[in-house]
Amino acid sequence: MFGFNLSGSGVSTRASLAAAVAAEEQTMSLAKRCLIDEIQALSEAPTRRAFLMQFDEADLEHYRRHLALRHEPRDRQSRWVREPLEPAFVMRESRV
Repeated sequence: MFGFNLSGSGVSTRASLAAAVAAEEQTMSLAKRCLIDEIQALSEAPTRRAFLMQFDEADLEHYRRHLALRHEPRDRQSRWVREPLEPAFVMRESRV
């Protein structure tokens, strides 16, 4: 995930991962840290910080906007604008 080899270190994997996340967060930009904080505040699901740190700022901003739309009231004046790279609809065929 972060380019660290944690196998065979003798230190617990959880502690090593926490140290790796802390070191990675030191080098992360302030904007990315703020985006991750906002996503964690908006999300109803407990999203791990280490998971979100894998993504770049553009992806995090897109996800933050998606979460923010969920909290807006929905009525006749509500509008949703599809992002240019998002498909208009998604189909899946059943395996049966």
